Amino acid sequence: MFPDLESSLDVLLPGATPVAMFVSFMAAFGLSALMAYVYKVSSAEQYEPDIAQSQILLACIMALVLMVVGDSISRAFGAVGILSVIRFRSNVKNSAEAATLLSSVAVGMACGVGMIRLAVAGALFLCLVQVLLRTIFEAAPVVEKEKKGKKAKAEDAA
Repeated sequence: MFPDLESSLDVLLPGATPVAMFVSFMAAFGLSALMAYVYKVSSAEQYEPDIAQSQILLACIMALVLMVVGDSISRAFGAVGILSVIRFRSNVKNSAEAATLLSSVAVGMACGVGMIRLAVAGALFLCLVQVLLRTIFEAAPVVEKEKKGKKAKAEDAA
């Protein structure tokens, strides 16, 4: 609609088109959410909500990282180096923390190579995904499980 504005934005804020970003993020989210749901259903008692959440987050993060890397071999080697630092040099307690750290790295990489539009879209999308995952895939709080266990023991004793 405004070709001059769009070309100016591409010079100031290079990166993927909004439609391409949306399709990539939604494909990564949708497919990995399906896989996480299958994991949740099939794992029964061994279900870990951190694993399901990380599974979805990592797919979305890697979509962002690969959009940043594109065809650049030097960016690819940089990404490998940076991502390995998180894995081996950080005191990460669970997979959800690792995914959160990786998302920050991916957004930082996008900013570092001047893909501000992609960084903003990626950060907003990953924040939304994290909020959704906490509400959808979170297990019952431990406190409620302990209360149920105490009630059952009290009923057995009576």
